[in-house]
Amino acid sequence: NSEFVDCDASVGYINLSMERGNASRKTQMRDTAIILCRRAITLDKTFPDTFINAGLAYYYLSNLDSAKYFWDIVQNGLYPNHPKVKIFQPMLAKSYLMEARVVGANNLSIGIREIKKGISEDSMNAELWYNLGGVDYLTHHYDSARYAWIRTIHIKPHTGLTDTAN
Repeated sequence: NSEFVDCDASVGYINLSMERGNASRKTQMRDTAIILCRRAITLDKTFPDTFINAGLAYYYLSNLDSAKYFWDIVQNGLYPNHPKVKIFQPMLAKSYLMEARVVGANNLSIGIREIKKGISEDSMNAELWYNLGGVDYLTHHYDSARYAWIRTIHIKPHTGLTDTAN
């Protein structure tokens, strides 16, 4: 039963970390949530909620790859199609896109890698495909750019995003 207590406590710490009055302690609270989740996982490796909560705490700490790691464990084995993971995957994908824009300005290969991580989380995100096409075009991978832009059009036809891809 203590894994359930640790899991519930981790949610409490995550929620408290998002309250205005706790801005100075939010990192510490999220770290505590991770410790509680890891302890719960050692007690029961089959309980998906602790993996989801660990992923959420890591996400809010901007450790996207760690969030992905824990959510992938749920998605790829413990509870495929878990409704919470289905909500968090597009959120993670958008964060990978934002990261790609920041690091990609100085290092295209890292930017591409981040975009592809985003696509692995949400393959129906037209903005990710569009940006992948743009980076592929800039790096003279014209066939790959075309493929990415065609995917963009299939996902979201007739939008401002796809006008340049036609």
